[in-house]
Amino acid sequence: MHWHQIIFCSYIRQYKTRDLWQVMASAHCFGRYVKKKAENTVIKLEKEQKLEPALRDAILSCVSQQEVDHLVAPFKTTGKHTKAEKARSLGLEPAARAVLERPLFIQLQQYVEPSVDGRSTLNEVQTGVGHILADIIAKDKDTMEFIRGLCDSSSVEIESVKTSAAKKENSEKGKFSQHKRQESNVSKFSKYFGFRRNVHTIQNFEVLAMNRGEMLKVLRVRIVIPDSVKQSFMFWCLQKRWRPQGILPAPLATLLSEAVEDSYKRLISPLLCRKLRCKLTKNAEQSAIVLFGRNLRKLLLSSPMRGSAVLGADPGFKHGCKLAAVGPTGQLLTTALVFPQEPPQRNDVDAVRSIVLQHGCDVIAIGNGTACFETERFFSSLIQNKVFVPLDVKYCIVNEDGASIYSTSPQAQKEMPDVDPNMRSAVSIARRLQDPLAELIKIDAKHIGVGMYQHDVPEGALRDALTSVVQECVSFVGVDINSCSTVLLKHVAGLSNSMAERLVEYRETHGAFANREQLRAVKGLGPRTYLQCAGFIRVNPCTASIRKEIGHDVINTNNPENRKLGRKRKRGEAEIDDAPNPLDQTWIHPESYSIATKFLRWLGVQFSDIGSAHVRQKVESTLALETLQSLAEKMGTSGNTMQIIVDGLKQQLDFDIRTNLSQPIFRRNVLCFEDLRPKERLTGRVTNSTDFGVFVDVGIGKSGLIPKKYLGNCAYIINRIICPGGAFQSMTLKSLAWSKRFYRWHDVKASERKMLSQYCFPFPFPSERRHHSTGSRGPD
Repeated sequence: MHWHQIIFCSYIRQYKTRDLWQVMASAHCFGRYVKKKAENTVIKLEKEQKLEPALRDAILSCVSQQEVDHLVAPFKTTGKHTKAEKARSLGLEPAARAVLERPLFIQLQQYVEPSVDGRSTLNEVQTGVGHILADIIAKDKDTMEFIRGLCDSSSVEIESVKTSAAKKENSEKGKFSQHKRQESNVSKFSKYFGFRRNVHTIQNFEVLAMNRGEMLKVLRVRIVIPDSVKQSFMFWCLQKRWRPQGILPAPLATLLSEAVEDSYKRLISPLLCRKLRCKLTKNAEQSAIVLFGRNLRKLLLSSPMRGSAVLGADPGFKHGCKLAAVGPTGQLLTTALVFPQEPPQRNDVDAVRSIVLQHGCDVIAIGNGTACFETERFFSSLIQNKVFVPLDVKYCIVNEDGASIYSTSPQAQKEMPDVDPNMRSAVSIARRLQDPLAELIKIDAKHIGVGMYQHDVPEGALRDALTSVVQECVSFVGVDINSCSTVLLKHVAGLSNSMAERLVEYRETHGAFANREQLRAVKGLGPRTYLQCAGFIRVNPCTASIRKEIGHDVINTNNPENRKLGRKRKRGEAEIDDAPNPLDQTWIHPESYSIATKFLRWLGVQFSDIGSAHVRQKVESTLALETLQSLAEKMGTSGNTMQIIVDGLKQQLDFDIRTNLSQPIFRRNVLCFEDLRPKERLTGRVTNSTDFGVFVDVGIGKSGLIPKKYLGNCAYIINRIICPGGAFQSMTLKSLAWSKRFYRWHDVKASERKMLSQYCFPFPFPSERRHHSTGSRGPD
């Protein structure tokens, strides 16, 4: 099953999936990973000529990574120069087996051969036999299960300390690393100097931070297994698992005891440490991917702001502030370059005023990058001085992550070939405010800074997860087939990049689509693809034009009987009707048109009235008298399908599901820390949500961190409500100019309040109801 099939089932086949969307998505990603690992393992064993038919079937039938590893373990070849392999090559394995199975009948002296290096003395023979015994013990399934159980029930810890190179950096203040300069700041990892945490309670973000510090050679990280584990392991091995039957001679008892200790110290303990580190890292990476996907989903589904011309501003110091005015539909109107300064220069003020008034830009989108606060202060002063009268201008801070990368991409060059790359970023910022989904999907999702250590996780896993999130969001919102770009269309469930290009090419050649049924005329779009994509494609009559008649028979799509999916028709023998269908503007799937038509007749309304206030009122009044299940029984369908039909008929034809989601926060004036007053209410916007807290922009120049422990213990708040773009209402108790951390005051312990009272404490009230503020200060 492909990802687009899961999206189709989760939305269109809800009566079968029963809202198991998250379970399906997780199982899909996990299943793909296990399948890929199993296939690669089979290929590797085939090359080594170790694969038998039964083993092949067993590996391909595995449902977890652990099952694959367990089946392959006996066939793994260790390094050619391991101590055990060297001893085996000397012919000492029979002696090691005899120590375990027949200790009373083995004489190690008989394996001594003075002419053979490694067996010339009894001590060398004992050493070789001990290495083989250690290897046997370390590869024993029962032994490894026992030691894992000991570790699970013991206090195993992970420890990080400052490296000598980092200490030298602090003393010399010189260049420390060849990595990026911003990553070589040793102070960023000060929390993890002398850090120690139980492996069962350590947070995922702490694991990722330690891994990054280790990669930058700032930290040295190791797993610490308590001595009690070794003692219990030694006792169990010598008294139970590896205790030979009968009396064990003292020399062999000593040899076996040393072999068990050597096996633990040299083989088992390092293996356990590697496995624990790998498990912690995988869990942390998976958590980072899930977090990034959740934040990206919320950001992509931010409410669009249509119908207004926007002035996009890409701030900068050295190269100035790039401005781009775009029309209500995103078309580029003009560009300019200004240098916001204090006080504003006359020529810059005149240039900005001319653009705003000439093109009617009553909204300014300011990127949140370098010089954002200075640019915000520049436009705020112009608004306060009524430079833009008679327009009522306000501004909004927009996430500009990835804008510079997009400005030099082939996609941007294709869209704006004659525009300077520096100006393209300003265009992108403006369009992000108008339609976040349509603009952000042009950028590689990993460059959108709404995650946690996303650049440290495997690129393939991150790409797959984020691609699925983008496809889910695009399908959830739907696309207008007559106005969307190839970039947007290719993310619709069921459509590939090549199919999206064919649809756009067909639209440009034959004119706009008049209804969904015309999608069938596109080459390569068969019944299965149509079934999966049709419900996510909208046909707006305002953008559709009637295609010219080319002299073929016409099928009436208003008759539900002519909408049977999968019917084969030769191209050129018949053309589909080009009459608009109002149901094509809803999220009702074509396979449910017959039920929707039946329901409309039952309501006593006209087919052409779909989307009108009369139909919406009729549906509402019907639901007040009838239950959804009773309606479904009368229409002969399921409750979930009936719910989709009812929701589609209750909405306006131009309804956008994102309208009710997070709204942008507009301001007219800028604040500084010094401007904050006790008990002043502010409205803030969440810029990023992580496992250790959320970053909130309350309009004071820099986002502040609200640590997780002051957000409350409710996981629902962090996972569902607190997300990028979400609004916060805050109250300042005290302020200090250099403070950058925010807290929920009522969650602070009484013993900590005196110490924390010298800081700035906004008091957030997360709410699912989004605020659309016109200023940074809220109500008194």
